[in-house]
Amino acid sequence: MSTENPKFNSKSNSSNVNEELKSEKEIQWEQKRKEIDKIIDGAGQGIDEGIKETVVAFNLNGISTYASCEGHPEVRGGHRPWPWIDVAEPEEPEERFVGENQAFENAARKNNISLEDLKRGYPGELYWEVQKQICENPETLEYKKWEAKNKKLCDRVIELLDEFYNGRKVDPDIQIKVEEFRGGPAEISSESTFLVKFLDNKLTDEEKIQLLNLLPKRQKEMQDFTAFLKKRFYKI
Repeated sequence: MSTENPKFNSKSNSSNVNEELKSEKEIQWEQKRKEIDKIIDGAGQGIDEGIKETVVAFNLNGISTYASCEGHPEVRGGHRPWPWIDVAEPEEPEERFVGENQAFENAARKNNISLEDLKRGYPGELYWEVQKQICENPETLEYKKWEAKNKKLCDRVIELLDEFYNGRKVDPDIQIKVEEFRGGPAEISSESTFLVKFLDNKLTDEEKIQLLNLLPKRQKEMQDFTAFLKKRFYKI
């Protein structure tokens, strides 16, 4: 005969009590974090551990995220040496320009390559050839609507940053800014000066060192902004 008394099962009782003590906000945060942990990109990679809390904080403050990176201590292979997070409304239209899909299908068939690879940017020369061709066409109505929603989202991020930096003084190279790109996601990061040169792989060795030296401070600033967003969420 079992002599176990459920009332004295301290482990289960403690767990139940802890669950009861959690606020609705805490439960929401944990649930969103679990969702973020499960996100995998097309290359089979998850969200960087060092930016996950930021993604959660953005989402729970009503800001939809599109892509992100914690910042890497290297300047190669597309790794940016600064933390960043792109924001955009979900359900991006399949076509930005009228006839876009047909143009990619025609180019893939003509060159006997995978349509999926071409849309991902491979081979690069052909991809940009198609992009140059289609960008002369008008934008689709669906894309214009998505673009307008993104603008409102971007304005919301600017409001939050203004609130965060009210009375806060930091080096301009560390301050988080919003970089808007017409028709697409806005990038939230501390970097804007060398972004184009980085994307074009034209950074000098001196500029690479400068960016790497700023990385720890920029990561700390993004963490502080994340803490601000989290605190704000719990107060709402």
